Amino acid sequence: MRTSMVVSVLLLVIAALAWRLYCQTIESQELAVKVDAANAYSRQLELDILRLEEALQNAQANTLENKLKRTNEQFLNGFDSLVDELKEKLSDELNDKTTEPNPNDPF
Repeated sequence: MRTSMVVSVLLLVIAALAWRLYCQTIESQELAVKVDAANAYSRQLELDILRLEEALQNAQANTLENKLKRTNEQFLNGFDSLVDELKEKLSDELNDKTTEPNPNDPF
């Protein structure tokens, strides 16, 4: 009788330990799934960050390109204005010289 009680208690202890091991296995599997999901989310966030950095670099490059285009247009417009002014001055000077009598000219 006593032996059967000891065996019964040992079986209960073994069953309790087996149940605890089973529960811990399930918990570790659940944690592994959660870790995998967190890792996947982290990788997705890294990819999103890389895309955002690339978009930012493209936007900065476009902004710089637009600034360069505007500066170039302003330079060309200013250069054209300067050329026009010089043409007018040269034309005026030529007109003045052709209308003024030259004292050294015998004709």
